[in-house]
Amino acid sequence: MSNSWKFVLKKSQNRHIIIMEMKQIETLIEELRNSEKPEEVFFPWEDVFASMMKSPEKVSLSSKTCPDCGERLIQLYFSSPDWTWRELCGRAGDMLICPKCHEQKDFFLRIMN
Repeated sequence: MSNSWKFVLKKSQNRHIIIMEMKQIETLIEELRNSEKPEEVFFPWEDVFASMMKSPEKVSLSSKTCPDCGERLIQLYFSSPDWTWRELCGRAGDMLICPKCHEQKDFFLRIMN
């Protein structure tokens, strides 16, 4: 992740959250699309990108760091595509991705049907 990125500090429910701006999200998605990503993922990258674009206010800089490279992780709220919910196999929750390693590092399941 470039050091020149600007983050927006927002106050939400009496706590400060570092939110990524839409342009930053688009840049991150483009970097991830063009990278050599590991095959082992929690969910397909295109579904992750769709969640990021659908709920940009839920994409933020996490306080956690990547165990492999030390970069701060990006936290986002992931929700599987609409068809998965119709077919009763939908999943949603918080995901951590590393912008440097281009990996999905963790997923915390919150909702399942």
